[in-house]
Amino acid sequence: MTTVFDKNAINAENIVDYIASIFERRGAESYLGEQVSMAQHMLQSAQAAEMAKAITDNKEWRESRPAQKTAKREDLVATIKDMLV
Repeated sequence: MTTVFDKNAINAENIVDYIASIFERRGAESYLGEQVSMAQHMLQSAQAAEMAKAITDNKEWRESRPAQKTAKREDLVATIKDMLV
């Protein structure tokens, strides 16, 4: 049986049960018409949040990913061409 929560009564003591109830009720549904379920999307989001904890600095993160570039609007096409060549 699924527990129904009053959203106004959610607190630190019952938040885990509330999230588990969402998995139980809606986890198998498609996420916004995508080919991924709600449960898969929620797990991917949680994993991304965990990975984000390792990012200490935006500059450091961009430097660790060569495809991450900053370009002025007028230089955007040339910057992308340089990346593709």
